[in-house]
Amino acid sequence: MKNFFLNVIIGLFFLILIVKFSLAKLNDYTKHKSFIVVPNLIGMRVEDISDTISKLNLRYLIIDSGAYNPNYPRGSVLSQLPKHFSKVKSNRKLLLTINPNKVSLISIPDFTDKSKRQYISELSAKGFRIGKLIYVNDIHPNVVLGVNIDDEIINSNTKIEKSSILDLTLGNGNKQKINTPNFKGLKFINIKSQLFEESLNIGELIFDKSVVDTLESFVFKQFPTDDSINIDLGTEINLWFTEDSINLVNDSSIIIN
Repeated sequence: MKNFFLNVIIGLFFLILIVKFSLAKLNDYTKHKSFIVVPNLIGMRVEDISDTISKLNLRYLIIDSGAYNPNYPRGSVLSQLPKHFSKVKSNRKLLLTINPNKVSLISIPDFTDKSKRQYISELSAKGFRIGKLIYVNDIHPNVVLGVNIDDEIINSNTKIEKSSILDLTLGNGNKQKINTPNFKGLKFINIKSQLFEESLNIGELIFDKSVVDTLESFVFKQFPTDDSINIDLGTEINLWFTEDSINLVNDSSIIIN
């Protein structure tokens, strides 16, 4: 009889432990799976979004004032990252670009005899953005030959709106060729600067079903592939993004057209 009661007590003890362990795991699982759907802030004034962001337990940071867009109120949100309807964790910081309250005119710096890297650095410091790299036949590779906005040539020292998107015309070193770098594993937020560093342009961006937070996604496939040789400067690179690290070793589910 004593052995019977002892076995019952031991059994109850282990049962309690199992229940506590299961509840703890369930709680961890629930926390891991919890997420917040990012609201659409486009067009909202910055002063009006604080309550919305706070109630959702999110944060925001204004990273830039975009080129003035007359279709939106001054001081309103023009773009956001992560995009609306993305699923993020609590306390996530949203990066916002706003419509400027005042249109600032900034002079285009002189590009004479300047390298691509040097000139992009100068433009970024002045608040301009780079659209694409246009390569033309010239003996000097990656030397800036001109600046364009929507195919219109812009001369040095011309005053244009801050945050304007500029395309750069560059020499191609008499049709110099390069090998395609490997961009796999590179995060979305870093891809544009890295492509420009390699004298390449952004092509099509494709996000698989695992991506709920654009900024946290990373490249798992590219075309041209990283074993491609002798591609032109300025070639557009198509990139596939995921948040599932298994795709870095197994990406056969994506077919390149």
